[in-house]
Amino acid sequence: MSFLKKLKSAFSAPSSSDKRILWLYVQCDKCDEVLRGRVDLYNDLSAQFNESTEGHFCRKVLIGSQRCYRPIEIELTFDKNRKLTDRKIKGGKFVTEADYFVEKSER
Repeated sequence: MSFLKKLKSAFSAPSSSDKRILWLYVQCDKCDEVLRGRVDLYNDLSAQFNESTEGHFCRKVLIGSQRCYRPIEIELTFDKNRKLTDRKIKGGKFVTEADYFVEKSER
């Protein structure tokens, strides 16, 4: 029975309650494709030390697979407790999780 549970979890949607993962949902400025990116808060972040604060930084580049293949660059800043404090994007805009699943269901 344990094997079947593992198999089911491998093919099911990711759990939004997982505290270790931050999901990003973005839409390309050129072709409007909605993409999903994943940030592992314990492996993808780089330590960042300034004179007054300490925190973490992450840079992701997402490229769509359906339409234009244009890179979307995302820069994320976190505090020392790995809480998101700032986000910037080039080549796209941030959208909601619902936008991603709506587009995915329309394909």
